[in-house]
Amino acid sequence: MAISQQHLRSIRIEKLKQLENMTCSFEGHEITAILGINGCGKSTILHALACCFRSQTNGEEHKFSDFFLPNNFNAWDGSSFHIEYSYRDGQNVKNAEKQYKKTSDRWTRYVNRPFRDVFYVGINSCVPDVENEKSKSKIQIQKGNENTTLQAIIEKVSYVLGGNYQNCFNGNRKKKKYRIVKRNDIEYPSIAMGAGEQRLLTILDIVFSAPDYSLILIDELDLTLHTQALNRLLDILVERAKRKHLQIIFTTHRENVTQRTDINIRHIYQTGNKTFCFEGVNNACMDLITGTSMKDIKIFVEDQFSKCIINAIAMELKIQRYCNIQTFGDICNGFTIASAKVVEDKDLDIILVVLDGDNYTTAEEKKKQLENRFSGNTEYESNIREKALKIISQYDSPEKISPEHFVIELIKKQTSEDEITDIVKNLGTLLNDHDYTDDIAQKLGFDKTITRHKMIEIVKGTSEWNNYTKSIKEWLEQRKKALVLDVPK
Repeated sequence: MAISQQHLRSIRIEKLKQLENMTCSFEGHEITAILGINGCGKSTILHALACCFRSQTNGEEHKFSDFFLPNNFNAWDGSSFHIEYSYRDGQNVKNAEKQYKKTSDRWTRYVNRPFRDVFYVGINSCVPDVENEKSKSKIQIQKGNENTTLQAIIEKVSYVLGGNYQNCFNGNRKKKKYRIVKRNDIEYPSIAMGAGEQRLLTILDIVFSAPDYSLILIDELDLTLHTQALNRLLDILVERAKRKHLQIIFTTHRENVTQRTDINIRHIYQTGNKTFCFEGVNNACMDLITGTSMKDIKIFVEDQFSKCIINAIAMELKIQRYCNIQTFGDICNGFTIASAKVVEDKDLDIILVVLDGDNYTTAEEKKKQLENRFSGNTEYESNIREKALKIISQYDSPEKISPEHFVIELIKKQTSEDEITDIVKNLGTLLNDHDYTDDIAQKLGFDKTITRHKMIEIVKGTSEWNNYTKSIKEWLEQRKKALVLDVPK
């Protein structure tokens, strides 16, 4: 019996253009989105996959020279990668592996490639027909028969683009082919279409006409489509891929696709001589793609000095850019915020309320304050207070003193000869803890924020500091791991 039901499991690249020592899995969903910054190798993966198979029925035939054309800068010698795939041979499902490499002037022989229908949609499909048209005079396009594939799914086109499409026809002029659509009772050819409209028709034509179990590769799926249209197109692709057992792999820069749970998300990241492929949403990679750090971790503190402490811990863990730190003033406001966040049903795993550790330090004292801020004796109120208690933390202050006072006392123990230490040791006793920073800043002529950071730098790393901030640091380390905020070196 003929080999059938091909399924691509992964590609492992030893060396191909800028990609080295990388494995990308396609297991999970029928559709895989590949993200990464410009030049990271997303398109290279698609180009390699396009050359891996021989057509089984009416798929495309691509050679390596279609995408890896030798030139005077690079002949691609030493390129090597493997694919892992499965297929049905009669009643048996088998797993297989195939290597492709370039040695001297020859790639792996095409006759040895496995059979599978493959379709590649490249960037050139984004160029409108009108920009490729050389004629400057009136163009006579002959209207032909209905485009049966697109006519059958014309409502899909309307769904994606939000227009009222009624029909689609084939057209030709000399030896050139065109598409003609009827929209809002007006007929027009592809030379009058925009890039997004024209490319959408190309993609849907391929997806709906491709044989079952085909592999469809689309470079820059989001190009020419606004976000809402892209998500509508993905709705259609997901449904079609499941129905026809298609595998669709596309590249994109649109970070919104990472919010979908019905497709595979893969992030490509390069460092040194190694390429990483992260599965799922990687916030550190998203930071590179968007240029904007997502403030995923939300921490509430009493005052500016405590904010500086959290910043110092976060910077040590290299996640400060992902932290949104806000002050709430009086300690009682902290219990109100904790209760409010639980009521809002927010993601409590990324929320922390940090108390100074000089008041309400025991669990019983905290429970009492939560009862004052969120009263009630029903199971609902009790559950709210219980959850709120779990997101409240504090510095470990054995003497039950404020963070500012704690740092001052710790500076006094230092033997360093820096100017701040010298000033602190001669300050004497002040009435208000905040007066310490004010007095030091005034003597040095520094901004208060700068002064706070410099004071913390003096004591950071001491055993007393590590004990004081241990619980906060451990919580941040857990968030760093859970949110995948670390990029390997």
